[in-house]
Amino acid sequence: MKSYEERMASVEQKLQRRKHTRNMVAVTAFALCLCIVAGIFFIPYDNTSRYDGSEYYKVIQAIERDFPNYNDNRLFLEEWEGKDDMIFEAGPPEAAPGDMATDVNNSNNSSVEITDHQVAGVLEADVIKRSQTHIFYLTNCLLQVYPIAGEDTRLLSSRMLPLHKDAYYYSNAQMYLSADATRINLVIAGSGKVFDPERWDAFVQLVSLDVSDPENIKEEKNIYISGSLNTVRMVGEQMMVVSYYHPEDKIDFDKPETFLPHVGEVENMQIVPADQIIVPDKLNNLAYTVVTMVDSKTMDVIDSGAFMSYANEIFVSKERIYATRSYGEDVFAEKTANKEIWAHKTMTEISCMTYNAEGLETAGTFNVEGTVRNQYYMDEYEGIFRVVTETYCMEQQRRENGTVEAFRNLKRNANLYCFEVGTWEQKALVESFAPDGETVESVRFDGDYAYVCTAVVVTLTDPVFFFDMTDLDNIIVKDTGVIAGYSSSLIQLNDGLLLGIGMDDNRNLKVEVYQETETGVQSLCVYNTEIRSFASEYKAYYIDREKNLFGIPTQEGYMLLLFDGYQIVKLACAKSIDYSNFSRGVVIDHYLYAFDWEGFEVVKI
Repeated sequence: MKSYEERMASVEQKLQRRKHTRNMVAVTAFALCLCIVAGIFFIPYDNTSRYDGSEYYKVIQAIERDFPNYNDNRLFLEEWEGKDDMIFEAGPPEAAPGDMATDVNNSNNSSVEITDHQVAGVLEADVIKRSQTHIFYLTNCLLQVYPIAGEDTRLLSSRMLPLHKDAYYYSNAQMYLSADATRINLVIAGSGKVFDPERWDAFVQLVSLDVSDPENIKEEKNIYISGSLNTVRMVGEQMMVVSYYHPEDKIDFDKPETFLPHVGEVENMQIVPADQIIVPDKLNNLAYTVVTMVDSKTMDVIDSGAFMSYANEIFVSKERIYATRSYGEDVFAEKTANKEIWAHKTMTEISCMTYNAEGLETAGTFNVEGTVRNQYYMDEYEGIFRVVTETYCMEQQRRENGTVEAFRNLKRNANLYCFEVGTWEQKALVESFAPDGETVESVRFDGDYAYVCTAVVVTLTDPVFFFDMTDLDNIIVKDTGVIAGYSSSLIQLNDGLLLGIGMDDNRNLKVEVYQETETGVQSLCVYNTEIRSFASEYKAYYIDREKNLFGIPTQEGYMLLLFDGYQIVKLACAKSIDYSNFSRGVVIDHYLYAFDWEGFEVVKI
């Protein structure tokens, strides 16, 4: 393992190489302009051939090939606009110390992780973090600090996040707390005139705050990434920010910043390197999914890469980043009476990048039938990448001239794929394992095992499936059979048990525990309610597997449940807390601390 100094020296060398490359690109572009002015081109003008010496030629070529009228309209730019509610216009930073005394000597303090991460060692940002002494909670763009003091807990201080003066900010700010609890790294999304005073752009802002004294929070550094926020992960000291970038209204291939994502400090933005942009065989949009690696201590950009024409889900393991891209495919089936029958299938292309402390590297692409709804549908374990897809197929009748005459026989189902990491060779496939017509509602992987809930949401019935993938040549599949309701979230428990959070057949909140048996999967116990509304965001749930404690924001408050091995019981409820996806709860020393945008509540358990 390289030392921190050696790694940063390597990063500096990479930055210098990129600076040299950018200079060469600028010189080349200037020379091309001079050649045009001098009239030395005697062949008919070709819109892409004049750029075939550019390091970004593969990107230019793909845009020209699949979007020849790229400057005629705002291609897909509307997708991000209004995606998240804008909360307020930026204003000056402010702080409001509380009236409680606190010990600001945090030399022996440390962070305590409370977010339930999908992959061990791959940390997800959240709106709540805690140390041994304080809880930090983000409400809109306000950072609030609470000392952990049981029923005597009061707001200690609050700090408006450092925002750009010419921007609006969205409500999905997230953060990390350093291991020693002295630094918070904020990830804030917005749009405004950040990169160009004449142009409105989406951006992600990264901010480092010194919180060693919670009553006197200090700003350290800001950097920006073009595009809207997708997700963020941290491994060790490296933050990986995933954003969604659209080119400008008017693309100019002589100006890479008009059609390529860029990252860094506003006065020194860097274009994503050409060799780290994955370009598919055919573009279905002009968007990029951008991965930016940032050193969380220094806020220096280590590396960046992009998946072009990708706009769907991301999965991050301890060594790799996977991005998904949906598309359609027509497959000939048969010909009857001067008509052809074709099957139109949804497909997903999955591309991979590897990463380490020094940077990113492209690592291949493969395809599966169906769509991938969210990050939990994907997993990597002992050299095998696993993915559950929701398949969708519609038959088409076509005339001899190829025009579609009719649609029929819509089919829905689900597949489980296993691929060898690196070679992307398919090692196993469990095809159409669900009842026909069902959609995949939730997936969880747990080592050699996987749990999948499929359902017909209209009729509110589902089976829960159990997969044993110990032997990929002989995957064992078990299920519950048809049961009432369905689970929108699945949580692996100790001792091979599974917790499902979802709805019963009356659309009320249902919490159920399942266990595998020799013959199938059975319900061990169920907690029924008359609660109609609850948070759907997985991070809003408090999960303590060691104590079998589970918190859920509901319309009746933040509810804390306990599974005692036999039944599920309600231990406490913070009744003033809303059921929004930004509500959070944490249990510390027999107290439930619950937060939402309107305030907080502490309940003794």
